[in-house]
Amino acid sequence: MSASIIPAGPPPVGITPNFDDPVNKAANLIACNVVLLVVSIIIVGARVSSRTVLTDWRLGWDDYTIILSLWIMATFAACPASYYFVKLSILFFYLRVFELQAKLRYIIYAMFAYCTIYYGVAFFAIIGLCNVKNRAWDITVTMNCFAYGKLTFAIGALDLVADVIVLVFPIPQVLKLQISWPQKIYLLVIFLFGLT
Repeated sequence: MSASIIPAGPPPVGITPNFDDPVNKAANLIACNVVLLVVSIIIVGARVSSRTVLTDWRLGWDDYTIILSLWIMATFAACPASYYFVKLSILFFYLRVFELQAKLRYIIYAMFAYCTIYYGVAFFAIIGLCNVKNRAWDITVTMNCFAYGKLTFAIGALDLVADVIVLVFPIPQVLKLQISWPQKIYLLVIFLFGLT
């Protein structure tokens, strides 16, 4: 074992650390990313093609932001900017689909602002306050960062708040629709699975 590699802690009982020839799971990660990217391309492609056929090539902001999100995901893998544009796409979709009162539109505008601010702050905090560029590829690089774990936890908590608000928002709107209960349940399932 190289003297420059220092384990974070003792291994679990019965496990022998192997720093000379560690198990490499890169192939599994790449395969998973490729499969999910192909599925995403198919779903977004079906969405865009159905929108263009049904609306005579009139795409909305929700379509453009989901296409941008897919492009970012294909280019940079699991980039938080992609998640940001997915949320924007869902919010634009709500503005387009629901006939909203001014109060509800302001809630969506507030969500736009919330997502933009916290993703912007998170991006610059991670890039500006942490030396993560080389650390992602080389574990021997020392991390120059203030409380990285706390920063990651805070970003995750803020993201969870946004996810819950975005997913819960359509529930009252769907329940007000003048359709049968099985149709309401079907719509709620679609919204709650994020298949908008």
